[in-house]
Amino acid sequence: MHQQERASKHPADDAGISRPWYREKWVWLLIAIPASSVIFGIIMLTLAIRSDTALVSDDYYKEGLAINQTMARERVAETLGLQGSMTLDDSTGQLSIVLDSTISSSAEGQRLGHIPTPPALVLEVAHPTKADQDAFIQLYPSQRGSGSYGSYESFVSAEVLRKLSGRRYFSLTDSANTWRIRAEGNLAQEDTVAIGQASE
Repeated sequence: MHQQERASKHPADDAGISRPWYREKWVWLLIAIPASSVIFGIIMLTLAIRSDTALVSDDYYKEGLAINQTMARERVAETLGLQGSMTLDDSTGQLSIVLDSTISSSAEGQRLGHIPTPPALVLEVAHPTKADQDAFIQLYPSQRGSGSYGSYESFVSAEVLRKLSGRRYFSLTDSANTWRIRAEGNLAQEDTVAIGQASE
């Protein structure tokens, strides 16, 4: 009788038989790892294709010309020996720049002739990382006339004043854009920021 009972027992009723593979959670875990990698790769490829490529420029020739023009303007400033200082009164918003030429009385300065005083200056203030914090300030000759080359000033708005708070990169040009001198500093904290040869 015992033999008949053992013979009638179905193999599927045996406790040692394994469940179907799709009921095992470890199988799905092993499938999910490579599947998620494939999905992530597809997402990244889609973003790469659709994203803006503004940081990659196709017009290398024009950008090369712009770089050469910038270097040429800095060479003009070096030839003229331009240097200066910038001060900011954060209580009134008055920005003052005094320019000088180190060769105005030298033999080379005599050969160059009189260095014309620009009718206006343009100061570009660049934030190290945030373009929306950049600012352009136009300065006009001061009535005080201090400095052998020229003294300029401007009253900046509260919004621009906030953009001058912190370490910034400065680029100063004349209104005709014939020369350029640069500096780096914090106008809101430093009494005076040297620009041009004086900042080197």
